[in-house]
Amino acid sequence: MFHCGLFLKKCRRKIIITNEFSWISLLSQHYSDSFQKFNRYSFKKEPIFQVEQLEENIKMIDTAFKIVPIDEHNYPMVLQDPFMADCCCFFSSLEEFMQHGIGFVILKDNQIITGASSYTYHEGCIEVTIGTHPLYRRQGLALACASRLILECMSRNIHPNWDAANLESVALAEKLGYKMEKEYEVYSI
Repeated sequence: MFHCGLFLKKCRRKIIITNEFSWISLLSQHYSDSFQKFNRYSFKKEPIFQVEQLEENIKMIDTAFKIVPIDEHNYPMVLQDPFMADCCCFFSSLEEFMQHGIGFVILKDNQIITGASSYTYHEGCIEVTIGTHPLYRRQGLALACASRLILECMSRNIHPNWDAANLESVALAEKLGYKMEKEYEVYSI
């Protein structure tokens, strides 16, 4: 069972999606110091993935980097890393992640550099979360890690839903085969 308190402690950002003014007003009053409005970008539900291109994206990274599944060995490392914790924070335990989650990290010298994982899940679908440490951006690592995640989802007949927080994520999603549908407003605390 998912416990909201655990989720709020482990995840670094809480996103609220609502059009109800009463909720917006209540949240802005109670979280006035951290309440923010920002835009996100949704994508069409039927991406066009090119398996050969996804495989090529993985081959393009430097051999100093290694893509591995999130497992019992690196799951604690993911959660301890404030930048990568979103890759597993929705899950209450390793066991729940192993049963319902899918995720990969890129390691260099036993350090997690990039992660792509299921932020949440429901029957036949995951919500993708992805991140790369700032020093390693613009090297194709997020593209490779996301490609590996998508290929795994395809092998399991799971839809990897992408919802972008910024235009860089939009560009990455489009390289993977997603097509943007619309921009919308969300709130965070």
